[in-house]
Amino acid sequence: MRLYVAGPLFSEAERAWLDGPMVDDGTACEIGMFAELVRSGGEQYRGMVGIVTDLRLERRRDQEVVGGGMNLFVVGAIESCGRLVHTVDDAVAALRQLS
Repeated sequence: MRLYVAGPLFSEAERAWLDGPMVDDGTACEIGMFAELVRSGGEQYRGMVGIVTDLRLERRRDQEVVGGGMNLFVVGAIESCGRLVHTVDDAVAALRQLS
């Protein structure tokens, strides 16, 4: 399986690292683009995995903040064609499931 190397059009799956006080603008844009590619067809587009290991976001999840304190568009786009994970090992396993 090919991961993001030359852009979303040439990837079979996308992984997005989402740690930090907010999701990077470019990352959010690529998440939206890839979610639409998966939704609109093409068997080569298998899905997406968002990786969230940031302790600040973990605390928000524990407090049951909607979307885990992340941008709801980003969360929805990822969950429409993949899933959020909270460890690198889970990300690797999720990507293997997509292949």
